[in-house]
Amino acid sequence: MSKLRAARSYGLSRKAFYDNLEVEKTEGPQKHLFIAATSDCGLCGAANSSIVKNIRTQLTDEKQNFEGRKIIAIGDKSCTGLSRTHSSNMLLSVNEIGKRSLGFGDASAMHNN
Repeated sequence: MSKLRAARSYGLSRKAFYDNLEVEKTEGPQKHLFIAATSDCGLCGAANSSIVKNIRTQLTDEKQNFEGRKIIAIGDKSCTGLSRTHSSNMLLSVNEIGKRSLGFGDASAMHNN
């Protein structure tokens, strides 16, 4: 018997769970989370500015009802580009990803937000 056929029983038991899963629709205004992932520095100027402009355009579009809109900015370029105009919507900003290891203070700040 192949490994795939042997694993089929595990997949079928999970399928039964997800087939019977009921998700309730919540009342009230929808909340939206925008995640802007840019670089801290470097030669990605066009990509960084495109990401910031796209999110800024969506946030200021009056046709869309973004009542509970929040922003998570990953990278210095998105943080500086969005914090000037939408600082009240900023939920969290993170930079220097991959340059330093995360500590308890970083995890605590993410949890509290």
